[in-house]
Amino acid sequence: MTARSRRFTGPELEGVALHALHRGDPTRQTVVLLHGGAANVHWWEPLAEALATRMHVVALDFRGHGD
Repeated sequence: MTARSRRFTGPELEGVALHALHRGDPTRQTVVLLHGGAANVHWWEPLAEALATRMHVVALDFRGHGD
């Protein structure tokens, strides 16, 4: 399943731009995957692909990690 990349920012983020990958049907229940340590959004790919068959999956890159 192809991931959809989204970058977002806004006044509530005080100029910080964040990146997330979305998979699955956005009308379904959403699960958000948050990495730890020195990881990035791509560490979730196998799990995100599996979950996306029945959920909307959002994997977030934390500030300074990945994209």
